[in-house]
Amino acid sequence: MEKLMSLPVEKKIIFINAGLTAFSRCGYRKCSVSDIAALAGVAKSMIFHYFGTKKNMYFYLIEFILGTQLSMKSNPCPSMRNQIFLSEYG
Repeated sequence: MEKLMSLPVEKKIIFINAGLTAFSRCGYRKCSVSDIAALAGVAKSMIFHYFGTKKNMYFYLIEFILGTQLSMKSNPCPSMRNQIFLSEYG
């Protein structure tokens, strides 16, 4: 995941949104890395490059969601929530 951590926030958000969208549409088992890559507008190999496996991406997204929820409780300002989370965990 070190490679992912070196990405600019804007690019991380593309991967996060694509992963969340794909997994929410068809679940973990039916979702393919190709589905995620298509939504992100990148080659499938880029998902593997940054996450290693589909499972790693799934767990990263779970941690992202949980971290965002915790940040929302401690920081009431909506415009800062994702920035704070990404700076701490991104």
